Amino acid sequence: MVIASKMVKAVEPTGNVERDYFLAKWDRYVEWTLFDSRIHGFEYKEGYEYLLLVREKPLKNPPMDHYGAYYYLIDILSITEIESDIPPYYFHIINRIITR
Repeated sequence: MVIASKMVKAVEPTGNVERDYFLAKWDRYVEWTLFDSRIHGFEYKEGYEYLLLVREKPLKNPPMDHYGAYYYLIDILSITEIESDIPPYYFHIINRIITR
């Protein structure tokens, strides 16, 4: 899992609360996606892109506003001080989709 060097502010789909979301890739060659779950054992610092090895523990009956699993940090494979390659228009698209 790759975590971007910047977080996105967006309104939760189940309410009117604005909060920070990770931008994540499950593979280096796919698009960034919103990731709103906590990764237990991981401390994020803006300005760094992280390549993580995580364990996913699926929930049997996840709440509607939950990702459907808990995530646990196994290892940080790399930390790079870099501005993640996120197209500028992407932030506008995310905010438009989330706030509808």
